[in-house]
Amino acid sequence: MKKRLLRVVLLITCFVLTFTLFQCGKKTQTPVEPSLLERENEFWGDYPELGEGIVPYTSLPVDLQYIDEIMPLGHLNPPGHPIPTEHIYWGLARMDLGDQVSGFSKPVKAPAGGVITKIVFTHWAGYPDYSIHIRHTNTFITYLNHLSEISQEILNAAGPLKEGWDGNKVYIKINAGDTIGKTSADYGQSAALDMGAYDKNTLHYIHPEKYPIPVQHAISAIDNFTEELKSQIYQKVKRTKEPRCGVFDFDIRGKLVGNWFLEGTDGWSGEEGYKNYLAFVYDAYDPQYLRVSLGEKLGGFLSRVEGNAPDFKDVDVNSGEVVYKLIGVGEGDEFLGNPLSEIVVATLLVKMVNEEKIKVEVFDGNLQNPSFTQNAKFYTR
Repeated sequence: MKKRLLRVVLLITCFVLTFTLFQCGKKTQTPVEPSLLERENEFWGDYPELGEGIVPYTSLPVDLQYIDEIMPLGHLNPPGHPIPTEHIYWGLARMDLGDQVSGFSKPVKAPAGGVITKIVFTHWAGYPDYSIHIRHTNTFITYLNHLSEISQEILNAAGPLKEGWDGNKVYIKINAGDTIGKTSADYGQSAALDMGAYDKNTLHYIHPEKYPIPVQHAISAIDNFTEELKSQIYQKVKRTKEPRCGVFDFDIRGKLVGNWFLEGTDGWSGEEGYKNYLAFVYDAYDPQYLRVSLGEKLGGFLSRVEGNAPDFKDVDVNSGEVVYKLIGVGEGDEFLGNPLSEIVVATLLVKMVNEEKIKVEVFDGNLQNPSFTQNAKFYTR
């Protein structure tokens, strides 16, 4: 009897120890981030019935009479957009700014035929806000964002929509020119219709895995329109330098130019990845002008460089410590003839440690002969 009781006690003890160790292991186990391939597979899915390749846009998403300006690739507006954007903006006409018509709550049409595979429904600035993913082929997607309404036909086919950034998976066939919804209801919701074009077989950046999908697969939406429509669209584009469609990827291996991430972070995991960016790039309207775009961790503002030098493409590991005097600026101010401040609001000290890493510190005001302190941060590609 005693032996049997002892065996029972030992079995119970082993079970308790095993369970405790298992629970401790669960608590200390570090979550494994999905690989780029896993993220790619989840985003793109598999629609072999749609074929592959890029298809041209044959319909304008918004009638050009309702558009004041089309902003090309490369728009900067920190802290929300601290790196050049990979999509374009159809700036809506505003009567309060002198336009003869209003571009708000106007029809939005599919630029090419395909299948709507995702609808995201949220609220933005108090307004209902929708975005739509149109899959034209198995490898080519168009993204339209900041719609105030979705057409009733699409809503009927989609069924009840749950609100949230994860979106609603659907499968709704559409043709080029079909009305899919309406532009934003008011500039408080959005002053533009966002449009992105993404090709699975195109890849950007030195480290594409650090970016949210499908940013690294972007192509020029403007140049994907038919020649006739493209000529009309470019009448609304103020940028005159080539490429007129704009540029969003400035990364050059071994040079300062391009995008950087606060060490140990990226731009896609977590809810606030965008705060970790730092960009040494060029103005979207006129690329001859240098732009330093600071993510929120470094102040969250856009600046021009006093003296417009040295060029970021010329700075490498042999350049040592480089000082940039930063002057607050709005995008395109020089090109558009807007008043320019000459007040240096911050001094930036940067040094390329190696091809993949830089040391950075931002000082308030116009500081002469700055030196790195314990407040310096490291950024990586």
